[in-house]
Amino acid sequence: MSTTSLPPIVLALSLSILASAPLAAENGNEIGFVETFALAPDREKVLNELVPGSADYYFYHALHYQNTRNAARLADIMAEWRKRFPDNSEPRRVIENREALLSYEASPQQTLTFLKNKFGLAFQHTQEARDKKPDLPSSLDPARVTRSVFEKNALDQSPNLEGFGVPAIESLIRNKAALTPAQRRTALGRILRPDLPGLVEVIHADLSSRDSGGFGSLGIHRALTLAQLDALVKLMPELGNNTRFVHQRMRKLAPSADVNLDDDDAEREAWLDRTWPMPPPCPPRSTPSRPASCFTAWNTTAPKASTIKSASCNI
Repeated sequence: MSTTSLPPIVLALSLSILASAPLAAENGNEIGFVETFALAPDREKVLNELVPGSADYYFYHALHYQNTRNAARLADIMAEWRKRFPDNSEPRRVIENREALLSYEASPQQTLTFLKNKFGLAFQHTQEARDKKPDLPSSLDPARVTRSVFEKNALDQSPNLEGFGVPAIESLIRNKAALTPAQRRTALGRILRPDLPGLVEVIHADLSSRDSGGFGSLGIHRALTLAQLDALVKLMPELGNNTRFVHQRMRKLAPSADVNLDDDDAEREAWLDRTWPMPPPCPPRSTPSRPASCFTAWNTTAPKASTIKSASCNI
């Protein structure tokens, strides 16, 4: 086979492959059997000097059959070699590489496929044609780059809102985005401020879900304003009997830290007036003959707030 029949790319890759062939010298100054094999007038005869079953035996027999283009004998010796030495040795790779290159004229596509696989060639580049108008889009589709589209994609890929910051989570609540129960609970667990439109409805939906931890389980519950607490109890009247909810609302009704209830009777009376209409924390019990009532008795005439009587339920 003439090297002029090989394309330049095949020639370049061929040199790269053959450069990896093992050196002929076996030690310092001794060339070894390769010289005997190369200079022998009858190479078939000198092959008898090799020990059957050895690595050299298979290599030089395969090389001889390859040089004489004896495809049948080459296939037999290569199969026997692989069975004897299963590991992919360097000498056998040399024979395989040579065979792929020598077979180019007979089956060029097979050789090219071998070279592509060996060197990981992909040829994914696009040819640049001159004087040709581009057929690629020059602008983005506005319908595909809106905030709502990006938000929906992010929600689909973030079951626990991993890619959302606090401002983005607040935007979800403000815009009443469709959230899964897990996403809704994660959102409520990360926001810090209660001044969000629609927050009460989101909390109500979370408290109504099966896996809710109840009122007070999230920090945002304790940050709700008095108006928000009143709105929430209207949506869930049973919160009027929830101890944590009642205590939270009572704290919202308390005077500021600058007021001393023990010394300021007017502030103490105003505080008691604010808390008097508060729904009782104990659940009502009623029967047809004995209606129940829960009330709180406040001793407003006592000089000290500590004398206020505790809440009780009377039947």
